[in-house]
Formats: sequence, C-alpha cells, structure tokens
Amino acid sequence: MLEAGVGTGLALRATRPDKRVVGIDLSAEMLARARARVAAAGTATVETLLETGRRGDRLPEAGFDIAVAMFVASVCRIRGG
Repeated sequence: MLEAGVGTGLALRATRPDKRVVGIDLSAEMLARARARVAAAGTATVETLLETGRRGDRLPEAGFDIAVAMFVASVCRIRGG
C-alpha cells in the first residue's frame, strides 16, 4: 500500500496487519517525525518511509495494490477577480 503525504505518520497505526505500507512525503522533517512515531509504536506494517516528489522517482518498481492520500490537500490560487 502506498500512502502519499504520510506526514508525521498519524494514520500508520490504523493500517491492517496484512498490509505493508510505503509512505512518501515531500518533507524530511515530517518523515523524521513519522519514523520516530513508527519506532515508538513498533508499527510492523511500515515497510519504508521515503522523501520523494510528486513524480515518485524513488518508489519501488513492483507497484502497489492500494494508494491512499488521507491527509493531502490541494491548494490553488485563482487568478483574477
């Protein structure tokens, strides 16, 4: 399972035990907090946490059966009026 925008790893503890998670985020600081949270909780479902951009250039080649983006928000600026 891919969790895009994993942030501090808040949702990782809710992952079903039969799933393995690869979490990605743009922020090294957020990932450091996620790693600490995983270590403290002993979350066995987390395979890896990666700092990567929207292209996902560091993702495993095998692919994913599920992709989620629970805490990701898109923000755009409207031009004009």
